[in-house]
Amino acid sequence: MLFSDVVRVCPRFPILILCYLFLGCSSTDSASDNDRVGGIPGGWTNGGGPSDSFEAPVSVKATRAVRRSISRYLLSNTSLESIREVTIYARVNALVEDLNVEEGDSVKRNQLLARLKDHEIRNEHDQARIAVDQARLTLEQAKVKSRLSKANYKRSGDLVAQNLISPQEHDQSALTNETDALAVTVAIQQRDAAVSRLEAAQLQLEYTDIRSSIGGTITERLIDIGDRVNLNEALFVVEDFNPLWARIYLPERELSQIRIGQRAELRMQAYPKDTFQGTIKMISPTVDSESGTIKATLEILAHQNLLRPGMFGSVYIATETRSSALVLPTRAIVRERDENRVFVIGNENRVEKREVTIGFREENELEIVSGISEGEAVVTVGQEGLNDGYPVSVLEWEHGEKEAPAKTAPTQQDLAPKARSPGQTRQQQGRGQYGESWSFDPERMKVMLERMAKRNPEIKKAYKIRLAEDPHFLNDPDKSRAFMMKIRSQFSRDRQ
Repeated sequence: MLFSDVVRVCPRFPILILCYLFLGCSSTDSASDNDRVGGIPGGWTNGGGPSDSFEAPVSVKATRAVRRSISRYLLSNTSLESIREVTIYARVNALVEDLNVEEGDSVKRNQLLARLKDHEIRNEHDQARIAVDQARLTLEQAKVKSRLSKANYKRSGDLVAQNLISPQEHDQSALTNETDALAVTVAIQQRDAAVSRLEAAQLQLEYTDIRSSIGGTITERLIDIGDRVNLNEALFVVEDFNPLWARIYLPERELSQIRIGQRAELRMQAYPKDTFQGTIKMISPTVDSESGTIKATLEILAHQNLLRPGMFGSVYIATETRSSALVLPTRAIVRERDENRVFVIGNENRVEKREVTIGFREENELEIVSGISEGEAVVTVGQEGLNDGYPVSVLEWEHGEKEAPAKTAPTQQDLAPKARSPGQTRQQQGRGQYGESWSFDPERMKVMLERMAKRNPEIKKAYKIRLAEDPHFLNDPDKSRAFMMKIRSQFSRDRQ
């Protein structure tokens, strides 16, 4: 029977021949004994089907179990608060003349924030100062008059003793002396009252300069130039950001695990990759009877002005630490029937499913108490398509690992096609998934694919799609082999 007759009888037969030629046959290279299964080249069994050695590996991401420090934490959510917040109020009625700060500006204590127009207040201040000067002059006049009355009273006493004046005149001199002395006292009080009015006017004048009572950051500016502000009207809000406070509420049963001065870590939603340090500053002396929680206040220092009041985040308080725990990423764990399992990459790049016992947990990592050993390679991404004994190909290692662990999947360099030797021309040298070498002729492959595509519409469709994706895929040994394996797998399912 001719080849064309076989094709007419069984249109799918050419793909079997092609896979035979592609995987095992070469006009220039002969397969070694290690590449033959049952005496047939290329890994084909006597039964006519593909052997396990050509099972397509599953691409995964992996890591190795390592030892490092891991802790048990108390976890609570929180929002940040400023340690001090002050609202600056107006103390006089006036128009806003100047503004020296904006929201977000850092200010020092007693720094000038704004200035109000002071014409009316300054006029009152000037009048009060003049009144003080007048009161002082009046006091001096009263003192002079009092001294004169006192002298006259003394002389009148001598004259009465000599019978030169009458007793009545002496009494009149005494009364005048007392009156003038009282006038001095009144003048002193008037002077003091005038000074007080001047001091009040001075305060009113000073109040036209709006100053910060604390050092911090302007979080609100409630006025603008030209606004008329009234007495006790809010003008600015100033908050002190360093330190910040974070209040957390923990269950009553956790009270024995916290103490004043205990350190904690904060992770904020605004900076998911950063960690900030805090210290427990205060612990409430009472427990909330309704919620059964106790309040603890943390102080956060040295945050480089990255944090702001109102930010939301999580607080982690370490209660116990193990310095040499075997650690894996959380995503390496597969939950099955209330059991924790991992896929360990073993000999010949095949995986073994193992049950593990979990200890401490952190956000993205956890402690493995039993089930694996230090240095073993474990699949972290791609477990969905795996089962015991499946072959894998590690496309990427966690944490920038470059070398593959012993007896695990090959590296990208191992899977890459070998370069053409100086003597090779049309044929190209490639490497299979387990290191087996094979060769093929791209031109011959193209002719055979086009011939099969003409006789089978499904092959033709798949061939066109692959050419559209990569017009030069036939020149790449690995890509050609992958395409042929895909067709072989598809037609094997169709035959079943």
